[in-house]
Amino acid sequence: SSRGKRFEVRERNLRFEVNLDDFLDTGLFSDHRDTRVIVQKLADGKDFLNLYAYTGAFTCAAALGGAKTTTTVDRSETYLNWAKDNLGLNKLGGPRHTFIQSDVDRYLVQAQREGRRFTLAFVDPPSYFKDQRKGISFDINNDHPKLIQNVLKLMVPGSQVFFSTNHQRFEPRLGGLSIRDLTELTPSTIPEDYRNRQIHRCWRMTASR
Repeated sequence: SSRGKRFEVRERNLRFEVNLDDFLDTGLFSDHRDTRVIVQKLADGKDFLNLYAYTGAFTCAAALGGAKTTTTVDRSETYLNWAKDNLGLNKLGGPRHTFIQSDVDRYLVQAQREGRRFTLAFVDPPSYFKDQRKGISFDINNDHPKLIQNVLKLMVPGSQVFFSTNHQRFEPRLGGLSIRDLTELTPSTIPEDYRNRQIHRCWRMTASR
């Protein structure tokens, strides 16, 4: 059986492990390959935060772009281990790169309490999840303003946050955030070979306070 077998793919100057057998998700959201180029170009010298990080593709892009540190947060131990493998595959591992298994909301509260600060972030939450055991749930249409505001509390003023969603009926409520120059990047972040021009929406914003 081919269960659990991963093989290597190249994406420009990065390499990732994917699994085409076991999951609906292969381990790589290739619709964001152009967004990764943008993040890589901005990453030099930055403290990068990757929330809902999945298998860490954006962490790899930031590390390759010269990020001073990266922090990779996901609820899944499986995905975090995969992210570590991806970083190793690109010969980018090391003590500057931190992996945290946590619910994102809990991590944001704790990081603020500890006075953590970041200078670049990528946030790509699921559309919806519910964990009855832990009594937590997330619905992107209801919860994204609070989520983004909590991310902004960790950002050094003037630093950039990328927020993305693949929810097909997303209704953005991005007024009243502590930001300046909000830009929707969507048309330019969807690769030209994608027939579905609505596969994701993506914004870039600059933390103000």
